[in-house]
Amino acid sequence: MIRKIKTAILSLFIILSTYSYASIEINKDKFIFIESKNQEIIEIKNNTTNDYFIQSWISHYDESNETELPFMITPPLFKIEKDENYSLKIFKTDEIEKKDRETLYRINIKRIPLLSNSDENKNLLHISMNSVYNLIYRPISIEKGVKDAYKKIEFLKNKNNEFIVNNPTPYFITLLNVNSESVVLIEKSKTIPPFKKYNTKKIIKKDGLIKWKTIDQYGVEINATNKAIINED
Repeated sequence: MIRKIKTAILSLFIILSTYSYASIEINKDKFIFIESKNQEIIEIKNNTTNDYFIQSWISHYDESNETELPFMITPPLFKIEKDENYSLKIFKTDEIEKKDRETLYRINIKRIPLLSNSDENKNLLHISMNSVYNLIYRPISIEKGVKDAYKKIEFLKNKNNEFIVNNPTPYFITLLNVNSESVVLIEKSKTIPPFKKYNTKKIIKKDGLIKWKTIDQYGVEINATNKAIINED
């Protein structure tokens, strides 16, 4: 029994090590569906020495949302061989209610290893891996204002001296490395939804300038201009 457990653990370690050095490569970390373009493309490359089935689907960002999805992804299931490239296409199938802001969905891509004839008789643990990527829908009405939207971000301080980020724009805006003097306010990246505030719960007593960075729609870091803190009434 102990030997079998050790064999299973070793097999799992080998498989996970394989994923670390060679994997299924997706061309982006997030995808933006621009309404005027009518579709979004996902490029997939199999950098491994194995063949896989790829299953993909769109889901609501809010898992409790049971309404019908306005997107479809095609093909939903296909085989990708080693060293092969493949393209998935996302299409809009229905109207989206909110026309004045971006809406967030999820792309799910599951990699299912194919068993060879020789593998079927071995005591191996094969793992299907599901990766999730953000899909942002951007309606035509707001396509032109995205480039400089981050400049409208506001840094607030409430009566309890808590540091708050206000996003008055219709876009999802990602911030990182937000700090004031020696106080780190947001270290890792944080995405603020359209027309929302984010209370960091960090206490900030001085009204100095805030240093910060943002990430644009192409994943490029931008050193944003320092901003003064606004005291909320």
